[in-house]
Amino acid sequence: MKRAWFVGILRNLAACVVFGTLTCGTGFAQSLGTTFSDLWWNPAESGWGVTVDHQQDVMFLTFFIYRADGSPYWVAALLTRTSASDALPFVFSGDVYEYSGPYFGGPFNPSLVNNRKVGTAIFSTPYVNSATLTYTVDGVTVTKSLQRQTLQNLDFSGVFNGVLNCELSGCANPSQNGQQIAVGGPITIVQSGGEFQMLFQPSSNPNNCGFVGSYSQTGSLGSVTGTFSCSEGTKGSFSITGLQWTIFGMSGAISAQETGDCAFAGLIGGTGVH
Repeated sequence: MKRAWFVGILRNLAACVVFGTLTCGTGFAQSLGTTFSDLWWNPAESGWGVTVDHQQDVMFLTFFIYRADGSPYWVAALLTRTSASDALPFVFSGDVYEYSGPYFGGPFNPSLVNNRKVGTAIFSTPYVNSATLTYTVDGVTVTKSLQRQTLQNLDFSGVFNGVLNCELSGCANPSQNGQQIAVGGPITIVQSGGEFQMLFQPSSNPNNCGFVGSYSQTGSLGSVTGTFSCSEGTKGSFSITGLQWTIFGMSGAISAQETGDCAFAGLIGGTGVH
């Protein structure tokens, strides 16, 4: 069987290692980490937005909005997660405060900092790239559809010490369905603009798989769609979503459909040099 080297690497894996926000297969990790930290806006309404600093079950939102006379207005919100640990959508809610303080051009006097509760806010997201924000300020309620705001595309080019964790489904051989597989080895990525190439070389086997696709980005998260082919003959289509890069490495959720056979869904991640 063409992919025997791949499906035979590790059978009946007890649990999947988590990279980023998703668990192996279709579920979500209970720990969301900093998944939603980003700039958020509505591209049809350029000129205002919300900055989200997300840490586990807490969000701090800073709004850049305006009063009725067009003057800038400073409000912020502290939200906590109110949705179930493994259910969609993810929902955060809390209070909105208006702030005032000392003149920015003079010495800072903390005794002059004041806040006043002006309303509440709810941040609800069905996945990682879109959200609905409903907030109230002094009795005025606003509902906005948001998405992450991209400043500049990330460059994932580099060599990584990688791991691929996935689960099989839709296989011609039903006994392979549900198998969880973990594969480790070097991952080499070459990216130029919207062109993305990735080579995965499992350490336990001389065969390798190449992935070629188109890269796009929403906020700080990238995505890739394209085709893959392996040196032993396996080929098909793939997509990577939630692709993140930090100075410590990269991670994302990967899914693939082998031509005429199994589908793969899981996670890919790696540490290494950029």
